[in-house]
Parts: sequence; structure tokens; C-alpha cells
Amino acid sequence: MKILLTGASGHLGYATTRELEKQGHEVVALVRPSSNLKGLEGTRAQIAYGDVLDPAAVRKFARDCTAIIHQAAVYRLDMDKPEEIIRPAVEGTRNVLEAASELGIKRVVYTSSIASIGASTSPDQLLDGTTWNTSTALPYAEAKTQSERIAHELARTLGLELMVMCPGAIMGPGDYRVTPSHGIILALTSGGPIPAGGFNPVSVFDVASLHVQALTRGVPFKRYVAASRDNITYRQTYDILRAIAGAGFKEAPDGEVGPAYYAYYNIAETLKDFQYDPMAARDALKSAYDWLTFTGALKL
Repeated sequence: MKILLTGASGHLGYATTRELEKQGHEVVALVRPSSNLKGLEGTRAQIAYGDVLDPAAVRKFARDCTAIIHQAAVYRLDMDKPEEIIRPAVEGTRNVLEAASELGIKRVVYTSSIASIGASTSPDQLLDGTTWNTSTALPYAEAKTQSERIAHELARTLGLELMVMCPGAIMGPGDYRVTPSHGIILALTSGGPIPAGGFNPVSVFDVASLHVQALTRGVPFKRYVAASRDNITYRQTYDILRAIAGAGFKEAPDGEVGPAYYAYYNIAETLKDFQYDPMAARDALKSAYDWLTFTGALKL
């Protein structure tokens, strides 16, 4: 199949492009003119310069495609300019779905986030696709929640098959701009205090595999958690990274700081509907550690 992949120059785009090509698909990689294309080097992807905020560009490059994987997003956790995060998520999603409808493209795989599901204050509460984030404190979470709700409503109205993936904290190669997920690794290896709570690290290749499988598998409009089996505290993550690093690792002070939020998830539905055997957290963290060391982002 010929697939339009938005956000192709991003961390997840790096792995998704390669997985698409591995499965025999042709990739039209929609990227902005200012994008860093190092992640697409060595692929056969057709580079399509455009912006999801430009409906004409989306229609132009989606033409003759069989399906769309929509990953383009502004992944930042700052609070300074929320519209720079929210507007591309909401308007970009609307433009992609409307282009699909106009061109007769039935299936759209939409990359949401566990940010649209939320987090809990208890390590015993595992969230899944039936849960929705209710907080508007973080612009990125608001962007993902708003855009996903719009995607569900608009896709139903337009008669599209919307496949929704909600990735956890993506780890591994292909991150040429340190994402907030990899920022966790940098923070925990800095020697600073360890935050309370925990998260779910997942391999970028596992998340990419789910996106490609969703072109032909899964239940439309079902929200799939694209995460690993391992929900771990930040203290446990620190201990794993210390074991990986060995000598020279910066020791963190005892105890944890801040309120405890747990981004812990149940992936039972994902395991049931897809061929999915996610990498263990330790291996995903090691792949992130090795990549950040290789790029020079991590220096002990």
C-alpha cells in the first residue's frame, strides 16, 4: 500500500517509516521544510514538504494513497505558548481527516497519547482506553485530548475507519531532538532528586509495529494503549539506568520529591487485538540510554 505518514521526521516517524518499508509499503513522508531529515536517511520514503496546517498540502500528498498514518504533533511539555501545541494538534487532525474523506481514503491511523488517557495517584490503578484525561493543566495533554475527541467525532461523521494508538513514554533510536520522554532519562542520570510516581517506557519499534498493523487489524474507534507490560517507578528506572551505566554514574539523593502521579496502563486489549510482544522496560531503557550516549545528548 501507499501510505501518507505525517510527522515522518519525528522520533516515532523514524521507526514507522522503516516498519512500513519492511512490510512492503510505499511511504510518502510529509515533513515541514524546516524539519531535520536525518531520521529518514537510508529509507526509500518520498519526501513531501508541507504542513498539516495547510489543507491543500495534505490533500496533494494524500492523493493516490491507500491510508494515512497521522503522527504529526508538537511534543513539548512547556506552558509558555499553549497555542503552538494545541492548534497544530486540533487543526492538523481536522485537515487530515477531511482530506481522507475527500479522497476516498477509508482508514486513518491516528497517533494520540497516554496523555489523552491521563494518570492516577495510585500505583494500583491501571488505566486503559476507556479512561479520558480531564486535566487542562498541561497544554500537550489538552492538545492530545482535544484533538482525539475531535478525531472520533469527525471520523464518525465522515464515515472513516479511525484507528487510535495511545503511546506510552517512547524510548529508543531515532530521536534527533531530545523528546520529553527521553528527557526522563537525562533527568534521572543528572544526579538530581528523583520524582515520586512512575511511568511506562515502551520501545519506539513496538509502537511503530502497532501503527503499521493498525492499517489492516484492530477495531475502529477503539483506543489502544501502545505501551509495555512494565509500569515502573522513577526510582526503579533510576536503578535500572545505574546498572546499565556502571562506573561514573551520578548518584541521586535518597527519597523522592513532588506529588506522586502514576502513568500506569493496562495493555490487555492491545495484546488481544494485535500481534504484540513488547520489549521489556529494561531493554527499552537501555536502547534509549545507548542512543542518547551515541548522539552526545547524555554525558555522564
